Parts: sequence; C-alpha cells; structure tokens
Amino acid sequence: MSFYGKPDDGESHVADVARAATERGIVFVAPTGNLASAHWNGTYQPVNGGVHSFNGGTRNYLRATDQSRLRLWLSWDSSRRGEDYTAELYWTNGTAHRLVARSQPYLADSVPNERIVAGLRSGTYYVRITGPANATGATLDLESPTHTFQFHSSGSITAPATAPAVLSVGAYDPQTGGVRSYSSRATGGDATTVDIVAPDGQSAATKPEGFTGTSAAAAYTAGTVALMLDANRSLTPAGVERGVTSTANDVRATGPDRPPAPGESSPRGL
Repeated sequence: MSFYGKPDDGESHVADVARAATERGIVFVAPTGNLASAHWNGTYQPVNGGVHSFNGGTRNYLRATDQSRLRLWLSWDSSRRGEDYTAELYWTNGTAHRLVARSQPYLADSVPNERIVAGLRSGTYYVRITGPANATGATLDLESPTHTFQFHSSGSITAPATAPAVLSVGAYDPQTGGVRSYSSRATGGDATTVDIVAPDGQSAATKPEGFTGTSAAAAYTAGTVALMLDANRSLTPAGVERGVTSTANDVRATGPDRPPAPGESSPRGL
C-alpha cells in the first residue's frame, strides 16, 4: 500500500514503521507508487502576490474523462509547518473558469499537507497553488494517485518505500521490456531509490482481468521473498535484498542503472 502526501526523504511516520520492522529482521516489501506523471516537485516561486509559478505559468492542467473521482495531495517541508500553502482546482473550457475545490489540511498525521477529494465530470481542469506573497524556499510536492499532470517531475516514490531499508518495487512490462508508464521513478539521490522492478498484470482471484500497478508488482516480489525465506530462514532483510537484486534479469547495461525517465527501459526486473 502507498501513502500519499508524505515526505520523500523517508521521515514520515509510516516510513518509520517500515524502518523499525526491518531493524527487527522483518523483510518489508513496498510498492514505489503509481505517480510517474502524476507528481510534481519544486521550490515555491510566487507571482501575483502569492500564486505559485510552474514551468509554464500558474496552472498545472489535468484531464478528466467520464465521471471520475480526483484525489490530490499537496505537501511541503516539515521544517515549514508554520507556513500555509493551498491547492485550488478549477474547471475551464478555455474561456470560462470555475473554482471546483480548495484543499483542506489533513489532520490525521503530523506532516504539513493538504488534500482535495472531488468528483469530476469529463473536461479540462487545472491546479493552482497559493501561499505567502514572498518566496520562502519551501519545497512543494503535488501528487495525485488518480490523475496525471501537465507539469510533472521525477522523485515520485511514495511512503513507505521511501524508508532506506525497505525493498522498494516498481512495475515492469515484460511485453515492452520497460518500466510501466505509471510506475514511480527515483531522482538518483541516495535517500530514495527503486531497488527492483517486477511484472504486474497477473490474474488474481478478485482481478481476473489482471492486477496492475506497483502494488501488484510488490505482491509478486513478496511471493519471491517468501520462497527465499522458506529455503533459508537465516536470511536478513539486507541478505534478501542482495539476493533479489543480484539474481534479477538485467535488461540494460550490467550493474545498477541511473533512474529511468518515463518511457525508458527498466533497470532490473524479476
């Protein structure tokens, strides 16, 4: 399971739980999330008295088809919890604009974040982020597990896969030999990486048409881990990770790969 609206530095409560489990000898397998094109990260850059400017303006567009339900999270540095940032969702037809929803603080954890949950009709929408009138240096994360953004960036791994000792799993497409387009990517920093990619789309009892997503890939990997532990119960979490990554099929150059951009080939696949 992925938890949204959490820091990507492994400092959230759920990441702490995963870290504690591995310290007790438990192999913790976690999906990286499905945010490849549904995540934006950047420094707060206000214009017009407190409206954030993305790469191409103050609007980050998204599309809705048929009747859909949007879930969207906005989070920022824990050290700046005293600052206030808000995500606003607008509908537009190119001429008219209408405010649909404004994010509200999520009080179920200690992380500075807000979220929007809204039913959408088919059409074009955009997100604005408002905050202080002056640049604060805050790092903002905008993510949606249901819709993709016009402006998006790497570094989209979700908690608890952000915990350093967790075996983090992305989704791999054996048909194309590459990472699934929705599978979250890493930035290349030391804090958060994708350890392995595994196939999804397998038929399941409740999903005869195929269980897709990084959660399915993580389940596939967890089954492999269970077989390893059954064969050798003395394996530590670090030993399991070494065994999995060293025996996976390397579909690119030998050895660890740089984080792939959306659409590029997978580093290693089970």
